Amino acid sequence: MITLKNGDTIPYNENFDDFFRELVNSVIKASLRQASADMKAGEDGNAFNEHLLRQIMDNSIFIVHQIEELAKKDENLSRLLVTGCLFNCVVLNLKEIGGSFKEDTSEDDDEIMH
Repeated sequence: MITLKNGDTIPYNENFDDFFRELVNSVIKASLRQASADMKAGEDGNAFNEHLLRQIMDNSIFIVHQIEELAKKDENLSRLLVTGCLFNCVVLNLKEIGGSFKEDTSEDDDEIMH
């Protein structure tokens, strides 16, 4: 089970895709709620985006600490969590990144990938 900063819990599911989807959705929902609550009068959309990114990062750090603790008890499960998260991140970005690769690249190609 993973706990978010706000105390919400996500029970571990042996179907990693379902577990990861629930984890990501929960982080986004909790972060959106907290970012809204953190808004002060007069702040604009840029401020909201900063609050949101801060909340997503804080939740991510909070989750990583739990995975590190889990590694002390069950190294294989923590490896699965980290590997699955990296795999899902790569797959989610594959469409966007994959479309930018070209069969024939030339020295004149100024496109920067990073």
